[in-house]
Amino acid sequence: MIEFALILPLLMLLYLGSVELTNALSCQRKLGATSRFVADAVSQSVVLEAAQLADVIDTAQIIMAPYPLDSFALKVSALQTGQNGTTTVVWSRALHAAPTPRNTAADLPADLGEGGRFLIRVETFYDIPKIGPLGLPFPIRLHDELFMAPRLSRTISCEDCT
Repeated sequence: MIEFALILPLLMLLYLGSVELTNALSCQRKLGATSRFVADAVSQSVVLEAAQLADVIDTAQIIMAPYPLDSFALKVSALQTGQNGTTTVVWSRALHAAPTPRNTAADLPADLGEGGRFLIRVETFYDIPKIGPLGLPFPIRLHDELFMAPRLSRTISCEDCT
């Protein structure tokens, strides 16, 4: 009986840790699905309006259910790479984050940085809060980033976007 009392805290810690790890992995999968949906929906447009983009972002929030949305952030940006290899933001919209200002320099992965390329970048973030007295003293930030090229045109304009 004493052996059980000594090992019970360790077993509880392992059990609760596995539950939290499973929750974090599930949330990371939701972030990936949300990024893919937003990039796919935006890349099928030729001309966007801010209201249409707001509808896509609203749908993204539904995908993140059942996770609380106060810890969720999303940023959609259109990127243009010049012939000299520099990449700048053409337009951007965000939810629970600041949109990237126009003409701001942007970094691309090396294999996507060829000149004259237009891409949609979707970034999703989720902060998993500290859980219980045994949790980490800081939140864990999950992040997903996805790049997608336009499907129906060479560029996607959004005049009333930031």
